[in-house]
Amino acid sequence: MLERIKNVLGGRRREPAPLEPLHGWAQGRSLTFTDVTPGQFALYGQLDGWAFRAECGPSSRSFIHGIELRARHGLGFRLPGAVVIMNRALKRQLEVQANALYSDYIDDLQTSALELPEEIRWLSLYRDMGWSGPEDAFWAAFAVMTDAPELARHWLTEDMIGALMRTLPHRPADTPFLLMLMRGNTYLRMQVNPSDDQTSLVGALELVERSSKRARAAPSP
Repeated sequence: MLERIKNVLGGRRREPAPLEPLHGWAQGRSLTFTDVTPGQFALYGQLDGWAFRAECGPSSRSFIHGIELRARHGLGFRLPGAVVIMNRALKRQLEVQANALYSDYIDDLQTSALELPEEIRWLSLYRDMGWSGPEDAFWAAFAVMTDAPELARHWLTEDMIGALMRTLPHRPADTPFLLMLMRGNTYLRMQVNPSDDQTSLVGALELVERSSKRARAAPSP
């Protein structure tokens, strides 16, 4: 009887909240977590001593539909170049958009690169790299674009490549994904699908954390 009274007064034990894995990940790293709407959130603070912010909400890019997970983690210094990793399907999509835009600009005699979206400018700014070592499955899934080949090779160790392949195990190949080193930060952008659970989002944030640690270990320029 006493136990029943305690249950009534104290309420039943709450079931784990849908965002519990993210809450736990943020709490374990002393990050502030804010629920925005069901399934959407923001978290921020210092991660490994450097500013970190992640948001899950409406997309800010035309090529990402619906909900987007985006994150930025400071490195503490500027690297000697930039590295952009994107899924192959997104690269093909951007190339189609680029061809259409360039045709429009030529027709209108407007060729200023400043009018192009940043992601499309990367297609001409950075070289699509490839080297021996990573398995064919990696190169089939991802494009590695950079103006600093040695930095890209140093960053993409076997461990990093494995983490990348594990981050997107059940996502359709055409779901937009970007991981970037540039301007003294690690950036992530990825389309969040209704079928994605919170554990997969934690995996993506852990990838940002891992990527930043690996980038800080890069040789000094």
